[in-house]
Amino acid sequence: MNISVGNIVCIKENIDKSTPIDKKFIGQRGIVKEINEDRPSPITVFVKGVGEDSFWEEELEVIEGEMESFEIIKKVMELEDYKKEAYDKGQKIAKDLSNALNSMTFDKEVIKGFVDSMTQQHRTLQQSSMRAIYSLIQRWAVMAGEGQYDLRNEATVKFCQEIVSKCENNNLPFI
Repeated sequence: MNISVGNIVCIKENIDKSTPIDKKFIGQRGIVKEINEDRPSPITVFVKGVGEDSFWEEELEVIEGEMESFEIIKKVMELEDYKKEAYDKGQKIAKDLSNALNSMTFDKEVIKGFVDSMTQQHRTLQQSSMRAIYSLIQRWAVMAGEGQYDLRNEATVKFCQEIVSKCENNNLPFI
């Protein structure tokens, strides 16, 4: 194989007509992210703004002398990986919180313990928590405006819509 991880490649027409290449990749430049000989199309290529997919070696052309582009694409790949990890972490936090709230069934002592603990955290963490909570409030307000609710969450989204409409200054800086 003449291609290795880190090569800058241009994606050509596909060779296997039974599994066509998504047209958004054809003609694009990307970076070889992984090579796995156990897969039918073993070369994974990342293309900024498009995503990643797997290709045969014959579907790729190595581009020489693109070191500056390589460094830029490598940094974009690292950023995309970080964003995905951070997004997945946020999803896990939301799921854990939802599970905890579901099991609480409005036990006032559990809620009191949660509130007391949050308000005793480091003040920078309190500010960060409020930024996250306000982002959630803003999303619920948008859902209210788009009619994305039913009787189970109507009070929540409409209340959040009122909060957002009254909060002109929602600057919550990281200090």
